[in-house]
Amino acid sequence: MTVAGGVYVLLTILLGFAAVNTGNNLLFLIDAAMLGFMSISGIIGLGNIRNLRLTVDFPDEIYAGIPTQLAVTLRRTGGFFPSYLLDLILCGTVVPFPVLRREGEGSSHLMVTFDRRGRGEIDTPYVSSPFPIGFFVRSMPLPVEAGFTVFPAPRQPGAETVATGRRNRGERELPRPGSGGDLYSIDDYTGRESLRQIHWRLSARHDTLKVKQFAASGAEPVVIDLASLPGETEARLGTATYLVNRLHRLGRPVGLKIGDRVIAPALGRPHRLHLLRELALHDTP
Repeated sequence: MTVAGGVYVLLTILLGFAAVNTGNNLLFLIDAAMLGFMSISGIIGLGNIRNLRLTVDFPDEIYAGIPTQLAVTLRRTGGFFPSYLLDLILCGTVVPFPVLRREGEGSSHLMVTFDRRGRGEIDTPYVSSPFPIGFFVRSMPLPVEAGFTVFPAPRQPGAETVATGRRNRGERELPRPGSGGDLYSIDDYTGRESLRQIHWRLSARHDTLKVKQFAASGAEPVVIDLASLPGETEARLGTATYLVNRLHRLGRPVGLKIGDRVIAPALGRPHRLHLLRELALHDTP
């Protein structure tokens, strides 16, 4: 209830007492009109916030302590008139929807920061509105499905990190034929190579065609051993999260060792999200 609404209610009560005490019919009529106006505005205001459906789209990657953008869609599924002056309260943030047409929808975005890793939870969203006259603010909960996971905050490791599957010092991977790596040799054309590999300038100086050979772009797999990373549990989880994302960007197959369980190295975004989800839910009920 707003200040104006409180004054209106108080004035209505006082007029009612005055009408009873004095028996003045005019006061009865005025008070009845005020009570009727209050009832009609209440019915209209309640209908204004009913028949609403809320959808919240959570991104695939949500990290603890890092602002995340959520997409919200509010749809009016019934009623005879549009909805006006709606305020959606979600995660402590107010998202306004000035007009929502009948059988229509409105979309907006808001930034939210989740402090803890693990299974994400949000408080029940509410929609409120002062419509139609602003004397009273009516609100109603809007249940929403919120199944998402908050990954650990990435933590850049120090100079020393421990990961199983690394090569020994001084050992290097020999180049293998491929198409996505660096140039490592010039050979004679055998007919099996693509015409794009022909080195035309060098071939003009020889009697045979010369082709460029590239090293394969595949890299050695890495398995991140969580127990071997430095720091406390949360620090190790943050470091592992950073390493998973970095190795994925470098195109290296990455796996994870958590306790006695080993997830084999692989490539691809679904595999990376699976590893991050395992880190997020580590030691959580």
